[in-house]
Amino acid sequence: MPTQIDLLRHGEASGGRYYRGSTDDLLTPAGWLNMRKAVMGLETWDLIISSPLRRCFNFAERMANDLDIPLQIEPAFKEYHFGEWEGQFADDIEERWPGALDHFYRDPDQFPPPKGEIFTDFKHRVVTAWQQLTAQHQGKHLLIITHAGVIRVLFQELLDLPSSSAYRIKIDHACLSRFQISHLEDQHFVQLIAHGQRQN
Repeated sequence: MPTQIDLLRHGEASGGRYYRGSTDDLLTPAGWLNMRKAVMGLETWDLIISSPLRRCFNFAERMANDLDIPLQIEPAFKEYHFGEWEGQFADDIEERWPGALDHFYRDPDQFPPPKGEIFTDFKHRVVTAWQQLTAQHQGKHLLIITHAGVIRVLFQELLDLPSSSAYRIKIDHACLSRFQISHLEDQHFVQLIAHGQRQN
């Protein structure tokens, strides 16, 4: 039996489009609605896994209760920590650190934000948790509710992309990505089945 995993980015969060990272904002009403639309008709999961941040966890908890599906909180799927960029808008970052955003997007391994999480450490925690999860729940259908940074790292890992390609992947609020893992005798074959916002 293949393992099927849906990755859902949280919806719009309060506070606007600043560099939120580990800042624990709540979903807006529009964010709740978009997430409901994203999962409508797909409620066949064996397990829901969520980042501990409220913009993910609150929706995951509500859905798990409504559908009577087990819920697991995974701290390793928390968003990347942006250091001194946390709570800052892009224009403000560019004014204070000219060119730094462009460098980060081109090569986050080499150009992390000031006092930000080392990107290789971020990748390690995300990928390690993913490997443990898929080994433990082989053949199941899982839903992971998490953040754009986490999803980008998983795209890199599963599709063998360099870090420099991470920010070429558009991951909107309430974007749903589906991967299927076929378990062969001596290897795992991963396919990206779907990616994008669902229109219901």
